[in-house]
Amino acid sequence: MSALRYPQLDNIEDIEGYCPGGFHPVSVGDVLAGRYEVLHKLGFGGSSTVWLARDYYSREDLGSLVALKTLSAEQSSKPTTEIPDIYILAHVSACLQAVDHPGRRHLSIINNYFSHTGPNGSHLCLISQFAGGCRVAGGFEQIWQEK
Repeated sequence: MSALRYPQLDNIEDIEGYCPGGFHPVSVGDVLAGRYEVLHKLGFGGSSTVWLARDYYSREDLGSLVALKTLSAEQSSKPTTEIPDIYILAHVSACLQAVDHPGRRHLSIINNYFSHTGPNGSHLCLISQFAGGCRVAGGFEQIWQEK
């Protein structure tokens, strides 16, 4: 008997990536690292999912909005020197510290990262500033302030 395969649809995430070594099953309302509450799914790719989250440890009263990128367990098992999200942005961040360029505030850097263990393995989670459009970000701020 062959394994059941679901058809791959355009712009639809492949659920078969949620397996040991694959994606972590994040849900809206989950709190990761005791501080990041998941609010909304922003996207997915071949090796990660990206979520809008609220950082309750920020200096703002209601917390700040952040992008939380959860790498697959397979991608997370590599040394950090082989994970482009870390080594490229670390290099960019180091370069930005050395120069005072007005464009530096427009570059996204990793503000924090941590490991999260779930049913499919250990996943590296990367935190960066939420870069959504003002209209979108403002809408989310209003919704979550009323919460």
